[in-house]
Amino acid sequence: MNNITIISGTNREDSYTLKVAQFYFNYVKKNFDGNVLLADFRELPKDIAFEEVYGKRTKQFDQFIEKYFANSDKFFWIVPEYNGSYAGITKIVIDAIHPRYFYYKKVCLTGVASGRAGNLRGIDHLAMVLQYLRMNVFYNKLPISKIEEVWGTDAPKTQEQESAIIQQIDEFLRY
Repeated sequence: MNNITIISGTNREDSYTLKVAQFYFNYVKKNFDGNVLLADFRELPKDIAFEEVYGKRTKQFDQFIEKYFANSDKFFWIVPEYNGSYAGITKIVIDAIHPRYFYYKKVCLTGVASGRAGNLRGIDHLAMVLQYLRMNVFYNKLPISKIEEVWGTDAPKTQEQESAIIQQIDEFLRY
């Protein structure tokens, strides 16, 4: 495999998380010699919490797993802050996918928040879950704080923020 999936960890419409994920996608696509995908959780089946988690698989969710998880060996997971941690839809997706799709794969985490901590707690929570699933969590977990102030339409507003993101991406691509 030589595939990378960028994950937008929310199904909320018009989210900054998706904007950040699209920035990552565009940069990785230009700088990685392989297949790059963007997993948008808005594509998930609407009844995922009551059907997919309990083994009542739909063809739509099976295709989602195959496309974004089964054939990727690296992931960038963009994680919004919801109530002091990560979004519930992220936990539901993890619970609905067989653990073997996570084993021994690499993941890089980026937190997104309106507040001042950039979802540090949420990315630490998610890192623990992913490590339990035998994933290798990249050391450089990047918090992006005050997202409404630092993010433009499709990119960071400052060179400093963009440089931090590009440094994280470039390091993870070499990992």
